[in-house]
Amino acid sequence: GAASGAALDWRLALHCLCQTLHVFHHALGSDGAAQLQAVLRTLEQSCGPVLSSAGGGGGGGSASLTPEARGALGSLLGALYSTLERCDEAPLRSCLETLVKPCLLALHGAVDAMAAALQAGGP
Repeated sequence: GAASGAALDWRLALHCLCQTLHVFHHALGSDGAAQLQAVLRTLEQSCGPVLSSAGGGGGGGSASLTPEARGALGSLLGALYSTLERCDEAPLRSCLETLVKPCLLALHGAVDAMAAALQAGGP
């Protein structure tokens, strides 16, 4: 249905976003690059189960849907954005507000809405 199609679209968007953000890796220094890798890995691990469950793929697990876990997603996205802000290349920094931040906010909203729907027993 439409819900499973939307969840698949968001899973693909999450994957593409994480892969795209790897371009910041070289402009963050070794500590920042390691932090970026860790945050992106955690982001995929945090969002993946919710998006998989919302898409009918199972494997969501109730721990992924708790209000605490959903709040932690906001903190994780904040940590990701803070890490990206340490980028020392002007062209990359220039896209943070116009491209990266809106994508992160949209992802957060979608995952949060799907998690809430799953908790409520919806599709």
